[in-house]
Amino acid sequence: MKIELNLINESHVGEKYVDWLNDYDVVRYTEQRFTHHKESEIKSYVKHILSSESEFLYGIFHEGIHIGNIKIGPINTQHQVADIGYIIGEKTYWGKGVMTEAIRIASGYCKEIYKLKKITAGVYENNKASIKELQNNGFKQEGILRSQVDFEGDRINVLLFGKLL
Repeated sequence: MKIELNLINESHVGEKYVDWLNDYDVVRYTEQRFTHHKESEIKSYVKHILSSESEFLYGIFHEGIHIGNIKIGPINTQHQVADIGYIIGEKTYWGKGVMTEAIRIASGYCKEIYKLKKITAGVYENNKASIKELQNNGFKQEGILRSQVDFEGDRINVLLFGKLL
């Protein structure tokens, strides 16, 4: 599936975007699951990111439709490393390889645009889809944060992944 990544601005934030962040299924494996989001707060966050020199929020678009996001940063310019995080808000796109492609494109941006040497990601150990997407893009598991988060009543590990660029 052909997708594009475009920087997000406040005009991309609307009812659909807010609904994603308030949908437990969408944010189940993220820290966003603890927050009820409002449009004004999301717009403020996007505005903050737009003014940042170390964080970049890209929308994932398919045929002009905004279906998810991928964030690069914060970027550590001293060490040329950044973290990535991502969601697909439009559930009809789940399981279709969209995020694998988005991570591939974002990895290229990290190397070519931001001149990074490495990108990292933290993943809940039970988020098998995200682990597979990272592995499909050449990320290697580098560590485990044992019993790091409370997830649906259980303590679970967070797996740390990295990719050298």
